[in-house]
Amino acid sequence: MQEHSVFPIGTEISSGIDLDYSAILIAEKFIIDASALEFVKQRKHLHLKPMAYSLSVLESEGLLEVQNFGDMCKPHHSAIVKKTEALVEDVDGWLPVAKAQWRVLKPELEEFQRLYGLKDRVKLDVSHFGVVNFLMKRDGEIKDSEFARLHSLIESPKRRLKSSDKADLREILKPLVAQVIMNDLIRKKLESPFIDWDDAQGFYSRFYLGQWTEIGKANFPSLGIAENARCLFDMIIPELKPSNIGEVVKFIKKRGAVPSLRKELWDLLANGEAVSKDWMLKVLNEATKAQLITEKRNRIIKWIGRIAGLVIPGGDLLGGIGVGAIDAVKDVILDASETSAEAISNRSGKARFEWYYALQHIQLNHSPKA
Repeated sequence: MQEHSVFPIGTEISSGIDLDYSAILIAEKFIIDASALEFVKQRKHLHLKPMAYSLSVLESEGLLEVQNFGDMCKPHHSAIVKKTEALVEDVDGWLPVAKAQWRVLKPELEEFQRLYGLKDRVKLDVSHFGVVNFLMKRDGEIKDSEFARLHSLIESPKRRLKSSDKADLREILKPLVAQVIMNDLIRKKLESPFIDWDDAQGFYSRFYLGQWTEIGKANFPSLGIAENARCLFDMIIPELKPSNIGEVVKFIKKRGAVPSLRKELWDLLANGEAVSKDWMLKVLNEATKAQLITEKRNRIIKWIGRIAGLVIPGGDLLGGIGVGAIDAVKDVILDASETSAEAISNRSGKARFEWYYALQHIQLNHSPKA
């Protein structure tokens, strides 16, 4: 496989490639394939040094679970092959998806190879994986003429194809469709969403087209959530995006932060919407109102608490110990009742926006001192 395709979803920083914090802020724990983790560790002195460090921090914090995805899929090998064969029969339906993906992926592979690739892997690392896979299976080698012809089938705008070209394309599509089938199998076995690269979205959308995703528990957020999370933190409010893995861990461990962010994005997608500046302005407005309403409610709670403190049950039994002692007892009871009442008020009034408040708190604590 191309090196670009092995490691987890990442983002380029000045010192190499790190985990994409935007995408992983929607999770409270992470599961990684053992071979992918080993791949990152092998390159911890190269471009994947930042990612290796981030993964080691998550692992040390008990937030990273290692699984063997290959072992999960092996018992289902024949079923995976059968499902793949059935799906790629409709070449015309998959071809626009594959072409759209390749338009996005091709320049990314070329840029990755230019920055980080090995010279003896240039041809492999900038090629379409389906083309390379097909040629190696069929011929055991990559002939330049066939290499160019098959790439032209993926890149050509032509819609009408010869039956022989369709047969070749069917073979090129198989590993791409099989990957989606296996990722879906893994997510169901682990009961967790599978976060994949953006360019794969079209394949998942077509794969899920005939499934009854609207029935049953919505406990498998789609790729759309990760996509919207990246949009939120990379384009809409980049100033609140955590700048290091330590801040990510603090956010994950902040009670209510991850669930509230995930629910916010899930509800957005369920309503057929997407992250936008207008949506964010609405969220900011509602979050501010919730904070103000909560603070006002807390002031009312304190006021009512002080009146109630004047008639503490059994208060008259304290008459013989002096006014000062009575006031002291009232203050202790009052402080306890206020703390409890405020906690309840804060949870109910601001729970939806815990993610937003948590990110603000992180930035406030890490802002440069004057």
